[in-house]
Order: sequence, then C-alpha cells, then structure tokens
Amino acid sequence: MKRNKLVGFCFVAVLAFVGTTFGMDAVSPFASFVSTSVKITADEARKIALKRVEGKVVDEYTLEDDEGEIESFVYIIKRKDDKKFEVQIDATDGKVVSVEEYSEEDEEDSEDPPVS
Repeated sequence: MKRNKLVGFCFVAVLAFVGTTFGMDAVSPFASFVSTSVKITADEARKIALKRVEGKVVDEYTLEDDEGEIESFVYIIKRKDDKKFEVQIDATDGKVVSVEEYSEEDEEDSEDPPVS
C-alpha cells in the first residue's frame, strides 16, 4: 500500500513539473507580444511630460524606428521662468526617457544643412 502511494505521489509530481515547464513556454511568447503592443496616445504622453515639467508646450515631435513606428514623443516645454526643457516619453509604456534643458543653440544645430 505504501508503494502505491509513493508511485502515485511521484506520478503527480512529474505531471506538475512537466505541466509547469510546458505551460511557461507556451505563455512566454504571448506575454512578451502583449507587453510590447501597449501604446500610449500623444495626449497621454503630453500629460505625462507636463507633470514632469510644468509649463507650456511650445513644440513637439515624434521619434520613429526604421519601420515608421513611433518609439517616443518629444515635447519642448517652456516654464514660467522662460527656461525650456525637452521631455522625451516612451510611446510603449509612457515612462519618461529623458528631461534635458533646451536652448536655442540646440534648435540651430538640429536643422538640416542646406541642399546645394
């Protein structure tokens, strides 16, 4: 009788191990697909940026990957003290990627050179 209980216990333990192993493999690819497909809107990104730096948005643009998918939203925000900040928000999860003080020199350096 003890032997039957031991065999039964081992059988259940093996099934639990196999089920957990295969179950994790089956769910993992789907879980990573779901997490990367979450996107925020430009309005949501704007609100997040304005929470980080209070002021008025004076310019905005997006950064895209090679396929044209938006990777992040970028806002130039002017505070009451006339300082400007560039706030970059990740388009996937809404996290603040960076906050940097912005100057007019940055704008001049980023312009495309004239075409000859």
